Amino acid sequence: MEERLQKYRVLPFWSWNDKLNREELRRQIDCFAAAGCGGFFIHSRVGLVTPYLSREWMELVKEACVYAREKGMTAWLYDEDMWPSGYAGGKVPAKGERYRDRYICMAERSAVRAGDVIKAEFAREGKEYAIVLRVSPAGNLRFNGQSYIDTLNPDAVREFLDCTLEEYERLFDGKLRDYVGGIFTDEPSYVMRTFTPDAAVPYTMQMPVSPARFWKCLFPVRKT
Repeated sequence: MEERLQKYRVLPFWSWNDKLNREELRRQIDCFAAAGCGGFFIHSRVGLVTPYLSREWMELVKEACVYAREKGMTAWLYDEDMWPSGYAGGKVPAKGERYRDRYICMAERSAVRAGDVIKAEFAREGKEYAIVLRVSPAGNLRFNGQSYIDTLNPDAVREFLDCTLEEYERLFDGKLRDYVGGIFTDEPSYVMRTFTPDAAVPYTMQMPVSPARFWKCLFPVRKT
């Protein structure tokens, strides 16, 4: 009976938000067990001092998962440093501009940024506008000094899988399923409105049409 009920027990998000310590992790797992929890989700959060996805991080993840199994609990993983999933704590966008989030937007000609690639220009109601292809710049603290990734780009997504999920698989010598119940992914997205203009449209270089034509198909510009 006890074994059958195990899967219905609570699984709290366990925030790792400090300098990680093996003994302290074990102590908290003991607390979860004493409270009747069925397991936990290891969740990187603001305040984490131990570098995310570093060798130390990986060793402590394994330690926690193995110890949870010894206690009859199930450890679950979270696949990102905070959220949204996809940038691997900054590792993916750091590999180069082609991995970074990109979009098409309309801007007044005077507001075109350095690095914008102008794809079309037009005038309306006495103002000059440009349709530009814009790549999100690095340096965003929200993404550990990088940017979000181009989730429409298969190469960027592959990089994320390689340096996150595949790395966890290697950590457990191909036996990840024996120690981890599953991996939670959180809100992978494109064109995050917090960091892009309201009129931005997601775009990737793998699109079969040019940025200018793509924009016109969505928002035809009528002459006035």
